[in-house]
Amino acid sequence: MAPHEDGEPSCPDNLHDLFEVAETLFRASPLCSPSHHHYPSSHPPSPHREDWEHQMWLRFLHTLLLPLLTLQREDLPSLQLSLDNYCNHTISSLDSNIAQSTALSQQLKEELDTVRSSLLPIVVSSPIHPHPPLLLSLLNADLKQMEDDARSKIAYYSRTLALQSRLTASGSPVMNLDRLQADKRLAESHLTTSMEMKSVVLSLTSQSVEDHLQPVSDDLPELTSRYLGLQERLGEARDSANHWSRKKVLALSVREAMEQAVASLQAGHVTAGMDISMHGGRSTDVLPEASHYQAKEEFTTLSERVKQLLDMAHSPAARLHNSLVQTVQMKWFPAMCNGFVVISSDMTRTLPSPRTRTQSWRRHFSFKKTRTMTSPSSPPPSNMAEAGKLLHIRFQEIVSALCDHLADHDTGFTQQVWLCYENLFFDNFSSSFLSHYQSENQKFCEQLRVNALSVSVLPPSSLSLTTPETMWLSLFPPRSFGDATLLYTQSLEDPDVTSEPPQLAPGLQAKFGPVVTDLYCMARTRAPLHKLQLLTSAFRKTMASLSALKLQSLLEEGSTDFHLAGVSCDDLLPLLVLLLLQLPPAFLCQLWLHCLLLEDCCPTFLQAGWHGYSLTTFRSSLTVISEL
Repeated sequence: MAPHEDGEPSCPDNLHDLFEVAETLFRASPLCSPSHHHYPSSHPPSPHREDWEHQMWLRFLHTLLLPLLTLQREDLPSLQLSLDNYCNHTISSLDSNIAQSTALSQQLKEELDTVRSSLLPIVVSSPIHPHPPLLLSLLNADLKQMEDDARSKIAYYSRTLALQSRLTASGSPVMNLDRLQADKRLAESHLTTSMEMKSVVLSLTSQSVEDHLQPVSDDLPELTSRYLGLQERLGEARDSANHWSRKKVLALSVREAMEQAVASLQAGHVTAGMDISMHGGRSTDVLPEASHYQAKEEFTTLSERVKQLLDMAHSPAARLHNSLVQTVQMKWFPAMCNGFVVISSDMTRTLPSPRTRTQSWRRHFSFKKTRTMTSPSSPPPSNMAEAGKLLHIRFQEIVSALCDHLADHDTGFTQQVWLCYENLFFDNFSSSFLSHYQSENQKFCEQLRVNALSVSVLPPSSLSLTTPETMWLSLFPPRSFGDATLLYTQSLEDPDVTSEPPQLAPGLQAKFGPVVTDLYCMARTRAPLHKLQLLTSAFRKTMASLSALKLQSLLEEGSTDFHLAGVSCDDLLPLLVLLLLQLPPAFLCQLWLHCLLLEDCCPTFLQAGWHGYSLTTFRSSLTVISEL
């Protein structure tokens, strides 16, 4: 494909936009720069960084598939060719920029060494002089580096001389010992000189302005100006080289993901035009009623085909396999849940006849059994509660079988099961149905009462055996299926929470009112995933507001050290304590209870990353308040 006259490779109109979207997605993901943009610490709060990066890559690749799925199959070959040309042109330009920046850095470094060699004797020979503080600081840093280099050379020459001495004793040919000893003596001389000059520079730094006299050399102002200018230009050149290097890493990552996604579409491993939603595991492109078994067979066949293909490829492509498996899961599992909701909705309104119920279950759930399940032809239930319970058990068994079948492909699938179950199942059951399970929460509430009494901030009167905050857990406790943990929750509002969010002091409401609103919404909902998401949202908004305040303060002071606007745990904890102290004590008790429940009940994969960091910080803030 011939390039245009301006040197840019020709490509379909949507390729530039597509590549820009991919770059934006990758830049926004924690993979791009986790230490500066996405986590308060230098590493994400995950015990296994490789697993974390792998999951972030899968999430990015799956998100990248969404715009590609809108393309037509016949457009893919030209897109692949244009993608190669475009990426090669981009990476070639970045390589050129990196080479230019590196060459400029080397040239400026040589000039800086020359100027420094002329400047240092003048500065050291005039111990009383109004030297600029920046000059002294830079010279001190350079002398420290020269001292470290000299020490490294001395250590190297000492090890080499010791080795050569042993070789000489054994009669083997050796290097020129006189040359090595001369080099070592030269390095020792450089070390002594740099240490003496460093001592003088440090003494100049500690002098007061009143002790300063006029310069003793006419060349000193010019050399100082050149030295400071070269230091600034060298810093800019190194920053430029680092910038282009990061851009190249970004371009390579995006190209790899784009190539994998396009190759996947070309091979027909993902259906073009398939509508996938990342929110709640829902899909608007629901399979026909009678095609669930076919979808599962298609998924199994696809997994084997992709695995065989990737076994012959290099290791980075192994990420694609898991992403495709997850994509297929998101295609047919929500469809199965859709069929389940149809049945559960009918059952909560009116009990179907035995024949209708049996046919519906067989039509929607005709999967191969991997363990003993409730028979679809079971006797009809005698009332609505028994019908709902039987259906609930049936669905649990199906989910258990699916998790067993997908044990080798569990890339976020557990969370999708949870989302589907939470969003589709409990939205279609009435509170009257749930009331039949209230007798099952006695043991849990007693345990919760015992645990809560050991916490001073939570009064005993705030707990009741029938409190709605605890009902979702007592009704449907966590169940483990191998490594997959499912938490069954209801997405209902809590009527016991006040109808209006608490208000902060006027000076804080404008900046941190949205934080309190998220905390209030977290207290209103009963779904653990929703609680975690809202708690994390409140945490992020607190960080953003605090960072904005710090940045505004820096700008008012005229400072350019914008990195000081970053937020650390030492900044967050006092601020959260201050904000929470503005809230009513009863609301603090509710927040404490929700934090306890989330820590005890949520699966471990949801307590990593931002979710876990947010939960731990809020829990620590409430602990501090309880000890005041």
